[in-house]
Amino acid sequence: RTMTIHNGMFFSTYDRDNDGWVTTDP
Repeated sequence: RTMTIHNGMFFSTYDRDNDGWVTTDP
């Protein structure tokens, strides 16, 4: 997973699920 974290909250979801953090995208 080589994706740049936009916000701190992204890191939490990014680590747990790859598709999870995508849904948090504004």
